[in-house]
Amino acid sequence: MRPSSRRVAICILVVVAFAAVLIVGRNWLLDQATSEMKTDEFDRSAVKLKLLANVGDPTAQSFLGDLYAYGWGVSKEDERAIYWYRRAGSSERSVSDPAAPAMYYVGKHYLEATPSNNIEARKWFERSARGGFSKAKEDLEKMP
Repeated sequence: MRPSSRRVAICILVVVAFAAVLIVGRNWLLDQATSEMKTDEFDRSAVKLKLLANVGDPTAQSFLGDLYAYGWGVSKEDERAIYWYRRAGSSERSVSDPAAPAMYYVGKHYLEATPSNNIEARKWFERSARGGFSKAKEDLEKMP
């Protein structure tokens, strides 16, 4: 093997190893965050999710949207929740607003919670329907 070929091979090996470390690190951090969510340690989870969400991880962006939508470990901020849902769903092509499906499920949660919160549910369903999510329009028609 020529010296230049050897350098190229070493460079490729270093890049692959670095990518593997990043992937393993991302998975570990996301696992930690979801474990903390399951044990109601939302404030700790939020720190990890923000880190991953800010570097473009769509799973973390979606989870972070949930935290803001429900006020778990962070202040309840609808607009911030929608922002993260949009970032997470930016590849969604079937609706005009990529956050529409997630907004629908936030509304569904409020509707099915004990006790249910029809005002919050309607608000989230209306946002989702404006975003083009047809299921939200159907559920809005069924609401009193």
